[in-house]
Amino acid sequence: MQKVTLYSDGSYRKNYQRGGYAGLFLSEDGRQYQAIYGNEEEAMNGRCELQAVVASLRYLTVPCEVSVISDSQYVVNGINLWVKQWAANGWKKMDRKPVANLDLWMELLQQMQVHQVHATWVKGHQNGVCPGNELVDYLASSASAMPTEFERLWD
Repeated sequence: MQKVTLYSDGSYRKNYQRGGYAGLFLSEDGRQYQAIYGNEEEAMNGRCELQAVVASLRYLTVPCEVSVISDSQYVVNGINLWVKQWAANGWKKMDRKPVANLDLWMELLQQMQVHQVHATWVKGHQNGVCPGNELVDYLASSASAMPTEFERLWD
C-alpha cells in the first residue's frame, strides 16, 4: 500500500464570510507533491479544517496509508478517537447531542474504509517548524478570499 503524508488546514475569514481549506500530499520519498485548495460560503473554521482532509482524500485513486498532519485537535481527535464511536452511537456525541459537520464525518468514515488514515497534531503558526503546515495555512487563508465554490488541484 502506497504511503502518503497529508498536511491539512482550514481558515475562516469573517470579512469575506467564507472559509477556505487546503491539503498538501507528499509522497513517501518526499519528491512528489500535490495540493488542493478551495472554499465554502459561511463555513466556519472547524468545518474547513475537516473539509481539507475530506476534499484531499477524494483525489486519491488507489488505497493508501495516509498520515494526516494537522494543527486542528478537532480533526486529529475526530479521526483517531471519535468518528467510529460516533457512527456506532447513531452519530451522537457522548452528551447525546448530534455531531456537527455530519456530512463530512460520514464521508471521512467512508474514505477510511478505503484508506488507512491516522492523524498527528502539530502546533500551528510556528515559523519554520513545520513548513508543510505553514504552506497549507497560507493556501487555506488565500482560498477563503477567492470567489466562492472555488476548488483547485495544483501540482
